[in-house]
Amino acid sequence: MDTYGYLYIMPFISSSPQSNLVVAKDDGGSQGNFQITATFTVTQSTILVVTTYHPDDIGEFNISIYGPTQLSLTPYISTSNIVTNTNETTSVDTTATTSTTTTTTTTTTTATTTTTATTTTTTTTTTTPIMTTAAIGTTKVATKRSTKGTTRRTKKKVIAPTITTPTTVTANIPADAKWTQNGMTIAGNNGDGTATNQLHCPQGLFIDDNQTVIIADNCNHRIIQWKEGDTTNGQVVAGGQGQGNGLNQLNQPTYVLIDKEADSLIICDHGNRRVVWWSRRSDSVQGKILIPNIECWGLVMDEKRYLYVSDNEKHEVRRYQLGEENGILVAGGNDRGDGFHQLNWPTYLFVDRQQNVYVSDNENHRVVKWTEGAKAGIVIAGGQ
Repeated sequence: MDTYGYLYIMPFISSSPQSNLVVAKDDGGSQGNFQITATFTVTQSTILVVTTYHPDDIGEFNISIYGPTQLSLTPYISTSNIVTNTNETTSVDTTATTSTTTTTTTTTTTATTTTTATTTTTTTTTTTPIMTTAAIGTTKVATKRSTKGTTRRTKKKVIAPTITTPTTVTANIPADAKWTQNGMTIAGNNGDGTATNQLHCPQGLFIDDNQTVIIADNCNHRIIQWKEGDTTNGQVVAGGQGQGNGLNQLNQPTYVLIDKEADSLIICDHGNRRVVWWSRRSDSVQGKILIPNIECWGLVMDEKRYLYVSDNEKHEVRRYQLGEENGILVAGGNDRGDGFHQLNWPTYLFVDRQQNVYVSDNENHRVVKWTEGAKAGIVIAGGQ
């Protein structure tokens, strides 16, 4: 049986399993066991999800938890809409004074630990799709004391439906990590010009899953891509027909991103005051207008495929559903100014999983964070 374990800080979000992930482990090639090591803050609740690769794999497994005396293990009632095929009541046997809670089992199991130790770690993440199966079933808990703390062993039965989803794997970066001081040219470096081995005033860029770099080649009025390992010539994928407002032309594009689901480019066509969509198919020769009459500079797409666009003219950022032209105001929109409720020439953007919007507030020389629904931003860098 090929097993996996995932440890999350509560809450566990079934629709976005990569959220709040602390650590993920597998059994190292069907070895049948894995070990998760983590340090928690005081009274912090975590959830442990034990899964299998194949939906038909059913079997028993043991969980051994080592920690201080204040430790409890509780079957978790999930609010997920996943249909389970069991509804048995957990039975608990304990010979120690450590508290244990009984409840009805459903899709996952939560481990709640209390400890005074804390750690601070910088992490980076990569996403790998795998097949997961939620762990449910009857529980038998036996507790014994040791010199190292409380040991808790739990017996589980895996009987649950399968979910296919991206899972985030975290990797620790040491606090004293250093990066190479000298960069490597991957595009251009042949002077400014219009040839496919040249760039002229490049602005925003986007990197796809194949490490292809897509660049808004501003003064060449085109979008050009450079494939990994090919530092000789790029390939024009949008525009490149001279400066103009035709659907086959661009005018000083400032940013580009990839909509993976539609396999298309979305471009800030700044000089034409529009956001345009352009297919990545090789036979595509022109784009179509997504949002007209907007002096856009930067854009970003979140996990729900909402599009966020900065507007230099109105000093605001709006969120759009693809296909709509009006959008919802999410930052600024109170004329130009340096107040916390204002922006001044917003440019590039970033949106996190909680839909917080980070704005490069260019003329205010600051970076501002706007939480969802906020009437004012929070300065997180600059602005002094």
